Amino acid sequence: MLVLRICGGDSTVKFELRKAYQRISDSEILEDLRGVAGTTGKPSVTKSDYSAHGRFSRHTVSKRFGSWGAALEQAGLTTEHLTRATADALVADLRTVAATMNSSYVSISDYRRLGKWSEGPFFRTFGNWSKALAAAGLKRNPNDHRGASFEELLDNLERIWITLGRQPRHSEIKAPLSRFSASTYLNRFGSWRRALDTFIEWVNSDSNTASGQLPEGVEAGSPERATTFRATREPARKRAPRIANLRLKFRVMRRDHFTCRACGRSPCLVPGLVLNVDHVVPWEAGGETVEENLQTLCEACNQGKGKLSWRSGEDSSKIANI
Repeated sequence: MLVLRICGGDSTVKFELRKAYQRISDSEILEDLRGVAGTTGKPSVTKSDYSAHGRFSRHTVSKRFGSWGAALEQAGLTTEHLTRATADALVADLRTVAATMNSSYVSISDYRRLGKWSEGPFFRTFGNWSKALAAAGLKRNPNDHRGASFEELLDNLERIWITLGRQPRHSEIKAPLSRFSASTYLNRFGSWRRALDTFIEWVNSDSNTASGQLPEGVEAGSPERATTFRATREPARKRAPRIANLRLKFRVMRRDHFTCRACGRSPCLVPGLVLNVDHVVPWEAGGETVEENLQTLCEACNQGKGKLSWRSGEDSSKIANI
């Protein structure tokens, strides 16, 4: 388990998982459903309402009871809004939402906000959101992240975890907090829990050479994945990879007191500030990915590094110790 202490205070970020929801009793889930109904003042609970106010993942609720409707019935709530829609009705409503937005693309979050149903009927009827959009004559997501790399997805989880100071929930994986949607993680890892399990294994690994590529036929998060994950790492080589792994990034940021070495700003004092780990001697110029050649820069200073007067050998005592 990796424990990260930020800003020299008592606040720590622990990369460890809460207990799995399989251990939560049915009665706790049903009581939580009733609580959300009371909070919203409605006779029932939509999946969107539960994502906003519930304790658990709505996927956990559906899987535990077989379906969302079954869970509502067990909780004594109405299921009138769950009337099954035809493919034509779904397409018509999707086009209505697009017209309301004056857009040729409708995201899942847009539809949750403006549509009559949840995204569930679309997945059951069309297989995925892209096919539903195609059936309605709409465009695919212009920011489709299905080609995102293994490391980009896990690095995004790291940023979210540190920002929240705790394990992120499935419902929180959305803009502006997350670069990628929750569905991207579900598609890549099979489930949100498997994504978290993979992240924990990866973030607590000492290796800086994990490729994250799984052989065909090996499901992400499956029992075979742990062995395959280790077996698919790149062989040792003289030069370390360009991108530092999470543990190395954390060591560098901790050494620099989670403060930009160029401007002295810190996320503790500037909410929303993003810190990067940057090569002092550029990778292209032969610089190695080792702690001595890495420094913490905020995103703005990193992007404009060529214009900075920062000297890599400057005494670290001149930097704010926060």
